[in-house]
Amino acid sequence: MNTIINKIKSICLVSILIFTMGGCDKELDVAPILSYDGQANTTIAELIAMHNMGDSDSSTPITDDIVIEGTIISSDQQGNCYKYITIQDATGGIQIKIDDSKLYPKYKIGQHVFVECKGLDLGDYRKNPQLGWWVDGSMSGIASKKEDMFIHRDGAVGAEPAPIVINSAHDIPYDGSYCNRLVILKNCYFE
Repeated sequence: MNTIINKIKSICLVSILIFTMGGCDKELDVAPILSYDGQANTTIAELIAMHNMGDSDSSTPITDDIVIEGTIISSDQQGNCYKYITIQDATGGIQIKIDDSKLYPKYKIGQHVFVECKGLDLGDYRKNPQLGWWVDGSMSGIASKKEDMFIHRDGAVGAEPAPIVINSAHDIPYDGSYCNRLVILKNCYFE
């Protein structure tokens, strides 16, 4: 009786191995590279110029078909950013508020994105430019269920953009053009 049970077990084991090995795909599944089927028609600096940065927090609704593009330069992986990503292009940078507290798996530093701005609000918090939804006098994040309607990843994640090097206080423009941009301070100290 034992030998019959052992033979049945062996046959079952061999059958499972054959089906398992035959069902394996030798090539690994690779996620497709995302692409955006459009192009930017406005730079980040041009977008920011459409809003009057006031002494108090304010916003401007975007009703035109404006598309900006940029590279992600922030990450909430270490807890440094909360519910926003920051993108920059050669002309400027802007925060995009998103109502989600774990953005880093989807929005990695170096990822190129396009942002369709129509339906969003352009605002500022203490003169810091932001995109999102203006609700009850402050900028709120785009609902995580709707962020894919506005933010489109394009291509594979690339390298982090090179920072703007600041060697002295004289290198800092006071027009806000370095706001939300990647910079590095060289040879400086704080008292």
